[in-house]
Amino acid sequence: MYAQLARLQARLERGCSVVAAIALFLMMLIVTLDVGMRYFVNKPLTWSYDFVGLYLTISLFYLALARTMAEEGHIRVDLLHKYMSARSIRWWESLNSLLAASLFLLIAVLGYQQTVSQYAANDIIASSVNWPSWLSTVFVPIGAGAMVLRLLLIAYGHAATLWTGREWIPLPAMPDSEERMQVAE
Repeated sequence: MYAQLARLQARLERGCSVVAAIALFLMMLIVTLDVGMRYFVNKPLTWSYDFVGLYLTISLFYLALARTMAEEGHIRVDLLHKYMSARSIRWWESLNSLLAASLFLLIAVLGYQQTVSQYAANDIIASSVNWPSWLSTVFVPIGAGAMVLRLLLIAYGHAATLWTGREWIPLPAMPDSEERMQVAE
């Protein structure tokens, strides 16, 4: 069952990553076009700053969270790992993942409530274009929710390894390990 959940989570993360990659591409395209229009034709895109800042940046950030976590791309404080046993590391990884999941769950719930509230009130962002505000905040519960699921999988994997003795999830790469050095290069 864990393997099936991990595959479903990977699919969700891939989907979010595709949308985040499209957001990054659009961000680069729109900023480049805006700069070109501003300096070569003296006609900047009046809507670009709001669109990039309110929609693309938020979608890129939140939709990339879970996959970055799955690939161990977030900053990790692991100074004590070399002094800890594998069992202790698994215990702490499980606990930390549960604590982080509770924080991201709060972010997801509050983001969802804000999105629903903005949609129901038909809120708009007053600028050169009246952008619907809920289209910006909808990425918060999606991305934070995917992060909650990833963190719960990590916590469960480490806890299951502790309980069964069978490795469900590998330990994070140790500091100064060859694996960590290859990722850094």
